[in-house]
Amino acid sequence: MPFLRFISKLAMLVLLFPLRVFPVQKNRVLLLNNILNFNAKYACSPKYLAEYILEHYPQSFEVVFPLGKEIDGSSLISRGITVVRLGTLKYYYYVLTSKFFITTSGAISYIPFRKSQVVINTWHGGGAYKKMGIDTSDSFFYRQDCKITASKTSYFLSSNKYFSDIVERSLLIDRNKILEIGLPRNDIFFTDYSDISSRIKIKYGIDPNAKIVMYAPTYRTPGENTFLTHQLGPYEIDSKSVIQALTTRFGGDWVFVLRLHPSIADQLQDIPENVIDMSGHDDIQELMCTADVLINDYSSTMWDFVQTRKPCFIFASDLKDYETNRGLYTKPSSWPFPLSTTNEELAQNILRFDEDKYAQDVAYYFKWMQNFEDGHACEKVCKLMLDRMMKEEQK
Repeated sequence: MPFLRFISKLAMLVLLFPLRVFPVQKNRVLLLNNILNFNAKYACSPKYLAEYILEHYPQSFEVVFPLGKEIDGSSLISRGITVVRLGTLKYYYYVLTSKFFITTSGAISYIPFRKSQVVINTWHGGGAYKKMGIDTSDSFFYRQDCKITASKTSYFLSSNKYFSDIVERSLLIDRNKILEIGLPRNDIFFTDYSDISSRIKIKYGIDPNAKIVMYAPTYRTPGENTFLTHQLGPYEIDSKSVIQALTTRFGGDWVFVLRLHPSIADQLQDIPENVIDMSGHDDIQELMCTADVLINDYSSTMWDFVQTRKPCFIFASDLKDYETNRGLYTKPSSWPFPLSTTNEELAQNILRFDEDKYAQDVAYYFKWMQNFEDGHACEKVCKLMLDRMMKEEQK
């Protein structure tokens, strides 16, 4: 499969090359959230960069945002954003005429960028959890793909020092290309997001005074082969015992919310009556603003959520198999989140939760990971783009 993927990308490179006849527009920024192939949505770091540009530099940049074919982009168009359908000829025209191409994925080896274009990868996860890049495949062709992608990447955003080391090794990104400024999508956690929480509760008919626990597990793949179709994992979580434990430990009325990874959101059936499925909500950052507690497994969602300092628990019933097959960069025992592999352990971890110890563990975690999140990633990326534009104008 890596060989066929590599050959198809080379073919695309040749087919797209003629589009280079069109000139690059010096203020055009294309923001692509493409972790789901052609089902791109207005979310993740590209969304937050677009919002920052619209608020602070509406006259300086032309914002282009690709969306999936079934995604309604009318609200974005009304705000001055150019919307194109991902995968169309028009989309590739904008890709090759944008001065700045910003993406959440490394799948860019097939695009014949010009030297004058600036490619910024914000990636789609922070922290240092699931293995990625050449650490997941020993294929010669996949390594070549990574090398080509790395050569076309101008900047790669990092959330912490440990992640920078991983990116350099697993994605073959030159160290001087790594911007250690945090992720634009996480700037939201350094603001007053109470209005977002209120809006989400109204949307899903939740009592404004209720507390929310969000279960947000990641996907699995057969044999943990990253090239195969994503599948549901062993998610035998007991929502009732979780609610009971949270009520006993923290008090108040609790609501159990489910948020599956977008690639498997349509696979789940028979959702319990006491569970609210928010998997269809595009922006998980907004859900994290709303949640009072997160339950996770191996998803980098925990890195984002811990920026709020709110409680996070790990429920990973397949821990041994996952570590053996997919592999993790850091041991779950080194994370500041109480770890459980059974529902009984999860309930006990909730009941025994110690706020002071958790705060100390999080502080230590940020220290040894060297956390770069400070709420100014969007500002720093925009400044970089403006500086690049000004320097070229002065030539």
